[in-house]
This record gives sequence, C-alpha cells and structure tokens, in this order.
Amino acid sequence: YSAATTRTNDVIKVLTVLTAVLIPPTLISSIWGMNFVEIPLAHHPLGFALMSGIMVLSVLGTLWYCRTKGWI
Repeated sequence: YSAATTRTNDVIKVLTVLTAVLIPPTLISSIWGMNFVEIPLAHHPLGFALMSGIMVLSVLGTLWYCRTKGWI
C-alpha cells in the first residue's frame, strides 16, 4: 500500500512540474496567436525569434526554479 502511494505521489509531482513548465509558453503563444493588429513585435523582423526565445527562457527558468527547490 505504501509503495503504491509513493509511486502515485511521484507521478503527480512529475505532472505538476510538467504543467508548471508548459504554462508560460502556452500563455505567451496564446496571446501572440490572437488576431489583433497591435501586438508587440508582430511586425518586427525578429519578432518570431524574440518570442520563441522568451518562451524557451521561461521554460528554462521554471525548470531551474523547480530544480533549486528540489522538486525535480
């Protein structure tokens, strides 16, 4: 019984960290995926690269935070 509970807790922890890692890029891509005319960096030549970089940095930052807290 205790081993099953421990395994369930480990699975839930992994799913929670995965969710926390994926929320920031999902939010960013959702906002920039809207069909508005005045979205920052929409017409900038490096807009896509900058937003992709911000999404990657948000994932890496969240992973770093989780690792420093000892969650992963």
